[in-house]
Amino acid sequence: IGRDGRLLDAHVAAQIAERMIAGVSALAIPHDGGIGGRVTVSCGVASSSCLSDAMVGAPGTTLVGAADRALYEAKARGGTAIE
Repeated sequence: IGRDGRLLDAHVAAQIAERMIAGVSALAIPHDGGIGGRVTVSCGVASSSCLSDAMVGAPGTTLVGAADRALYEAKARGGTAIE
């Protein structure tokens, strides 16, 4: 799901995330609390294949939820990551 609510192919979303990460990294924006003292980007990407058959239709299980979980997994890896 794009930030503005558009659905994207997971492969295309991952490519966009890679470009965003590369672009922000190239800017080398200082950030005292950041990894290596720089601003980092983490992205979560999900597709319907991320949801197991048991999860589909379960309360609280959505594609947005799967992308959100992927985002926090990427952040937990330390920034500049796509999950």
